[in-house]
Amino acid sequence: MSLLDKKDLAEFEIDGKNYSLVHNPVKAEKDKQNREAMLARTTKKLEAIQKLKRSYSAPQLQDKVSKVINKYKCKKFIQYAIQEETIQDNAVAKLTYSINKELLSKLLLQLITCTVLQLNSLN
Repeated sequence: MSLLDKKDLAEFEIDGKNYSLVHNPVKAEKDKQNREAMLARTTKKLEAIQKLKRSYSAPQLQDKVSKVINKYKCKKFIQYAIQEETIQDNAVAKLTYSINKELLSKLLLQLITCTVLQLNSLN
């Protein structure tokens, strides 16, 4: 599939110059790989948080989890819960999480990555 296989998704003119919005399968694949890598990094960090030997309170654990999810921009794909338990008169928080694979696959199907081409430069 070439860059111009799905051309004319939209055409517009700005300051006398014609532009066309075209599907870019190369960029779409790169974006998909980036999303998958970000999700893998997020999962790896969340697993590390789950394995922490030190006990944390729920707010402390929430802070750690939020930083990881926000850093890798995966908030809409990660569902998590923090439960606080009392063990020997100490409050200990535990993290559980899952990946919303249905939403992720829907997004990957719906996402169209485009490039804007200046038509005057193609002549």
